[in-house]
Amino acid sequence: ALFVVGGIVVVAAAPRWVRDASRRAVVADTAFSVCLGATFLMYAPLTTKIFAIFECKYVGGELSVVASDTSLRCDAPDRVGWLLFAVVAFLVVCIGTPAAYLCLLWGNRKVINPPRRDGETVVARSARRWEEPRARRLAFLVGAYRCEYWWFELVELLRKMTLTGLVAVLWRGSAMQLVVAIMISVIALVLTTSASPFTTRSDDVVASAAHVNIIVTLLLALLLRAVEGPSSYDDDVDADAMGVVMILATLAPLVA
Repeated sequence: ALFVVGGIVVVAAAPRWVRDASRRAVVADTAFSVCLGATFLMYAPLTTKIFAIFECKYVGGELSVVASDTSLRCDAPDRVGWLLFAVVAFLVVCIGTPAAYLCLLWGNRKVINPPRRDGETVVARSARRWEEPRARRLAFLVGAYRCEYWWFELVELLRKMTLTGLVAVLWRGSAMQLVVAIMISVIALVLTTSASPFTTRSDDVVASAAHVNIIVTLLLALLLRAVEGPSSYDDDVDADAMGVVMILATLAPLVA
């Protein structure tokens, strides 16, 4: 993570090394897009790590250690320091990243969501917004969506934070973890299918198929959890059939 942060700093400072004004503007736009993409890609794994700091697990029935780093004991004197670090990291990364994106998008909402012209198609309107340099800088966040759904990537960030962080830590290994994850995925599926936020219809179909894939996988995992050991498999629960269904669900977004 420190290596990536260092790379972001170097990329952000790159425009200062370019003397030509016209090239400096191009380098600045590129550097901004790279930094934006880097923070976006780091968001989910960092969120998972941060939430895992709050979780303790027992090893050997007695020793309680931090789930994300078994070298740290939960009853150690420096545990408080790690918790304070996790709280700060949660505010800066988990909350601060979507908040920063919201400020960027809200401040430029008029250029990334231009007024519709008579007879203008969705694709043409989406392409017209790239005439504005400020909109091009935010293409990583809004490029796949229709103009009026410039905020939809924030919804996706919230879904990722909840699934990969909150749900994965608070109810790790329990049936409640799967139930809550299924509920969140169903809400995401309904929102995606009803809004159709993507510029092209094919992207809407692929996104919906991906949500269905997650839901089916979670339902199968919940069903497997309900089975008490390999000896309990019977005619009602066929492990091989469930494996085939899971593979088909995984391939569904690719076929779509």
